[in-house]
Amino acid sequence: MRARIYTNGGNMTGGFTFNGGVMTGALLLAGNPSEALEAAAKQYVDSSLVNLNATNVSTGILPTARLPSFAGDLVKPAGSSTINLAPTGVTAGDFIKPTIDEKGRVVGGGVLTEADVPNMSWNKVSVNRPDTLAEYGITNGVSLSGGILSGFLTFNGTVSQALQAVNKQYVDVTLSNATGISIGDIIRKPYTTTPPGFLKCNGAEVDKTTFNTLYSVIGDRFNKNQQFTSGRPWHNQYTINDTQVGELNSWVASGNLPTALYSGWAFATKNRVYYCCGWTSAYVSTVYTAPINADGTLGAWTTSTAFPFSCGYAQAVVVKKYVYIIGAWTGSGSNTVYYTTLNADGTIGSWGTLNTFPAAASFVHPIVTNNRIYICGGHDGSNVVSTVWTAPINNAGLIGSWSAATSLPIAMNYYSLAVTKNRVYLLGGSPGGNNALNTVYTAIINADGTLGTWSTATPLPTALYYMMCYTTKNRIYLLGGHTGTAQSNTCMSAAINADGTIGTWSITASLPYNLSHSTIIATKGKLHLIGGHNGSGGIATVLSHTISGGLNDYSSYYAEDKTNYLMPGAGTPWSNQYQTNITQSVNLNTWAQVSTFPATISHTHIVVTKNKVFAIGGGIGGSTSSAIYNATINTDGTIGSWSNIGSIPSVVTNGSMIVTKNRVHLLGGTNGSSALNTVYTAPINLDGTIGSWVS
Repeated sequence: MRARIYTNGGNMTGGFTFNGGVMTGALLLAGNPSEALEAAAKQYVDSSLVNLNATNVSTGILPTARLPSFAGDLVKPAGSSTINLAPTGVTAGDFIKPTIDEKGRVVGGGVLTEADVPNMSWNKVSVNRPDTLAEYGITNGVSLSGGILSGFLTFNGTVSQALQAVNKQYVDVTLSNATGISIGDIIRKPYTTTPPGFLKCNGAEVDKTTFNTLYSVIGDRFNKNQQFTSGRPWHNQYTINDTQVGELNSWVASGNLPTALYSGWAFATKNRVYYCCGWTSAYVSTVYTAPINADGTLGAWTTSTAFPFSCGYAQAVVVKKYVYIIGAWTGSGSNTVYYTTLNADGTIGSWGTLNTFPAAASFVHPIVTNNRIYICGGHDGSNVVSTVWTAPINNAGLIGSWSAATSLPIAMNYYSLAVTKNRVYLLGGSPGGNNALNTVYTAIINADGTLGTWSTATPLPTALYYMMCYTTKNRIYLLGGHTGTAQSNTCMSAAINADGTIGTWSITASLPYNLSHSTIIATKGKLHLIGGHNGSGGIATVLSHTISGGLNDYSSYYAEDKTNYLMPGAGTPWSNQYQTNITQSVNLNTWAQVSTFPATISHTHIVVTKNKVFAIGGGIGGSTSSAIYNATINTDGTIGSWSNIGSIPSVVTNGSMIVTKNRVHLLGGTNGSSALNTVYTAPINLDGTIGSWVS
């Protein structure tokens, strides 16, 4: 240590020597030391400790408050003893696919993609491996235990194993190669089930495309029209005309009626067309007929059996072998139903009357479903009405009693009628007077033959009435008509959709001249408009247009049901038993009374159906009777109780009874005072009952 000694004169006291001493006061130095052994002031020491070089500290513990701050991957603030990892910016959470940097830190993440999952076989999965369709999440598969397919199951390849499933191709080929059986062959089996590869001969309609091989063999040989289409198959052609697609724009005059007529009606038989009544200068009762030639043209017109009175505006309906005339107008409405029979040669019989409907109704179009007839709206002689009447049709084609059905939305007449696949349409018409409508009303035809609720459909582009309507497989045509002020030559058409509804109407080619009140008939190759009103008066002209898909012979359309109602045996199986009873051999010597007839009867007429016995007319209590009694034939052959079920049209006894196919006939006899030449007939229904009797 270097010390500088300052003296105060020559005699100094209070100092210290080189040997040291104790200072009683502070020793102040001139400045900070510069040499290693130089005394240091407090200022120098304090400053050196604050700015201490950490490398000079080799032992001891620094206080927390003196610890420095850290930065970088490890961070710490000054004066803290806690060291943390520096954040990487990644949000805390679980990462299926993390991203790692070179220091081992998670700096990102993502989701798995198909490329991230390695290919592996199911045998690598040893725990919780699914083994059912449901566990795999498959909901549209069929299990080994079976199930129901909602679509087709297609098999490809060659069939070789006995229990291997086969396809339609294999069945068709196998059947076609079967010895003695070819496609189109009809076989009889003594059991009710249908063999594989066969169809029942039950009159059902089958698709020509699906069964194209069968169709190529038999064609239309067994074709039977199942849709009644308003009882006028020659008019409403939905299920007959499958080919006509072009517009009707080439009308030509093809002949004339013997006289100018309009407001009459027409119908077709096996090979003839009939035009009935109408207006010349007054209503007439004349009936004209013409043959239908092989090419669909009409031959010369001649007169036929006249209608019972002069009238017009009626409509003809054909059901089985009967022609019904409904809605005749003589200046007032009519509620009488007239009918005639169709002969085998296409001619018609004499005219008669049938049961009436409850109120007069003219200017209507009848609708025939598979078992009912309807007449809609019309004029009752005083007012236009919205009433709808309906009656059942039995198996023989006879119309039963009329009753009211659901009314139309409005009162209307003069409308046109079309029937599509499953719907009926009332087109245009008039609510009264000379007012024309463009409204279209429609109702669905239910499976049981009833009509559903009426609603409106796509309206016509022009308000008209007295139009002529023609319906093909896929279109409805309306020809001419009356606007309310004048006749029109306008023609319009609309497409028939797959569900039976109709699309939007469009105006098509016109008729050669204005025309209303005409009647329309379709033959094999021609469409005919017969008579009508051209705006000046009635005309005799017949307009024709070439078509495709019509019929000349409509007899199969309304043919009798071919079902056999009785066992064979000369028409009286209960009498001539040779073909029926082949087991009875012992004498009949044990008679007993088993039941009592409800009346004292003699000379009655007995007929037996498949399950009933009928006693008709005869002598009861000394008088001639028209009563009908019947009893059920039990399964053991006994006869049940007798009951009175009605009567025949008049009293008769001692007549003769025969059965032909599905009809019973009562011939001649006496009414108790004189002999009769009357023949009464009634159909035998499928359930064994007998329908209505007519002369």
